[in-house]
Amino acid sequence: MSLSRFALDGAQALIVLLAMAAVPLAPPAKGRMLVVPVGGGDEAAAVRAAREAGALILGSGPLPRSTIVEGARGPMLAAAWRAGMVALAAPQGGCGEVRS
Repeated sequence: MSLSRFALDGAQALIVLLAMAAVPLAPPAKGRMLVVPVGGGDEAAAVRAAREAGALILGSGPLPRSTIVEGARGPMLAAAWRAGMVALAAPQGGCGEVRS
């Protein structure tokens, strides 16, 4: 097997592994999501954008400046794009304390 063929096989295997690792992080169609500002964004802007997208703010997340919200993925992803944040899956047992 040539070196270029070996490199191509390795690259394809890496893409598959990265895709498999990313699937559990994909936000649900509707439910709990972890909203994380990136690129210098602040938590207040993330909270405002989530509220404007119709999400319910549940509390602080486990990552710095992150927030746990409950809402619909479509509006949240659009809000995330505009506000410089990412929305990830937030499993019930693994994300921060929920505020009352």
